[in-house]
Amino acid sequence: MIGLANQTLTTPALIDFVDKFAPILPEDVCGYIRQIHRRNVLRNNRLVAQLEEAVVAMNGLEITPIMLKGASTLATAPEERRGVRLMSDLDIMVMPDQARTAVSALCAIGYDVDHQTPPESPRWHVELNRSQDVGPSTCSRQLQALRTSTSASGTR
Repeated sequence: MIGLANQTLTTPALIDFVDKFAPILPEDVCGYIRQIHRRNVLRNNRLVAQLEEAVVAMNGLEITPIMLKGASTLATAPEERRGVRLMSDLDIMVMPDQARTAVSALCAIGYDVDHQTPPESPRWHVELNRSQDVGPSTCSRQLQALRTSTSASGTR
């Protein structure tokens, strides 16, 4: 079970199982899962700080980013549950007309552009990194097709 959890990057999620069944599990299994979970809590807390800093920088320029995938989990999870999911980066989406300003805001707080797709790309995104961070940040813009279909339905 541990081998499969390691392969699927779900080892920290086993903490609930270990907490519930610790008396009947091997001590080394419990110790290993608890250590992985503790380390992931520390890592995810650093990702939360990184996310907060990025959001504040964008909010300062009147940009309201949308957190995607793991970033949304970090932004909404109770503090005691932050370590259950293993995360490797922060995915943030902004409106198309705010993309350039959002990247500038992130560069102003020390991010460097690692990779950027061409501006005309339908799946435009930019990957940003800082040496002190535990994971990269990816900023994407809302897809034009989504905006068109949303507009066509009469909602925004």
